Amino acid sequence: MQPAAVSLLIVATAGALAPPRLFFDLKTTNAAALGRIEVELAAFDSLPRLVENLRLIAANERAPRCSFDGSRFRHAPQGPQYKWSHEFEGAGNRPAIEPSLLKTDAAPSCRHDVFGGSYYGYRWNDDAVLLTTPRVGPGAHKARFSFVRVTSSPPAWQERLLVNSYVLGVCAPGADEVLQGLCELPADAEPRIERAGLLDVADDCLVPAPADARRRRPPRYAVAATSNTQVDIEEHCLWDVEQEAEWRERRFLQVAD
Repeated sequence: MQPAAVSLLIVATAGALAPPRLFFDLKTTNAAALGRIEVELAAFDSLPRLVENLRLIAANERAPRCSFDGSRFRHAPQGPQYKWSHEFEGAGNRPAIEPSLLKTDAAPSCRHDVFGGSYYGYRWNDDAVLLTTPRVGPGAHKARFSFVRVTSSPPAWQERLLVNSYVLGVCAPGADEVLQGLCELPADAEPRIERAGLLDVADDCLVPAPADARRRRPPRYAVAATSNTQVDIEEHCLWDVEQEAEWRERRFLQVAD
């Protein structure tokens, strides 16, 4: 008698995937160029949903709901921690993935304990600048992120700057100098992101949004007037449980009979 076929879900090895690489072009509100920051999202295997949330926003795949274009940094040079942590957020602090799904990434296996608390994701390895997103507070599991100048901070701070955050990526050399320029700006020259995007456009490291996502997803409520059209677009742009299941099956899981 032939044994019944059994479907097995096998997690794909991290080596089969390449971490996404993003760029952020910075300038001031008076159009002065500040430079480019490039980031490798090294936590793509340990924090896949949080990394994909950032990638979707940076690539404008969920625009106009989610985008970094024109986003301003929190500009408060008089604040002591601002010198080491440069915070910014996407339009309206809106995530590209349901917050309830983003929270599931916080697994004990990617938790790192330090003096004063813990953080998740990529483990700091004397990297100069890291890209993080908060784990607690009003910006948690949304579209708020920070470039953290770890090695430039006082030795007593450094890794402690990462407490209560998810560490998503490592910035390329030169990022520290660009961020130092933000600290030296006059008060009337606020820094902002002119443009963000993918460095490797052809590299589908995770999974793109289905081409027919808007057509196959009905709105949650009827759109009766033109004033509500934007809301309808925003509803269709949000990653939900249905896309989560498709993403896992297509990219991270292999089905074997």
